[in-house]
Amino acid sequence: MAEQFQTLADKWREFTRFRSSLTEITDNPAYRAIIQLGDDVVPLLLRELQRQPEPWFAALREITGEDPVSPSQRGDMRAMTQSWLRWGRQRRLIR
Repeated sequence: MAEQFQTLADKWREFTRFRSSLTEITDNPAYRAIIQLGDDVVPLLLRELQRQPEPWFAALREITGEDPVSPSQRGDMRAMTQSWLRWGRQRRLIR
């Protein structure tokens, strides 16, 4: 699973490197394939957020059906990342 995720994430990063449209970023086939990996990929996404904040929030919301980001945090990558990491720690998905 980790290897498959990394391959897809690398493809997604390559495609989105110079993109700013959130729709283009989240509608990318590699991003959609990551979402299709389901619950098992959530810890990997959270670890990626620990390593380097990237727009994995839509994938996390779609997979988990949850959104720990408050309305006041929207658009603040650092705050959104911290909310998801806190969520993951509370569920013991990451340390």
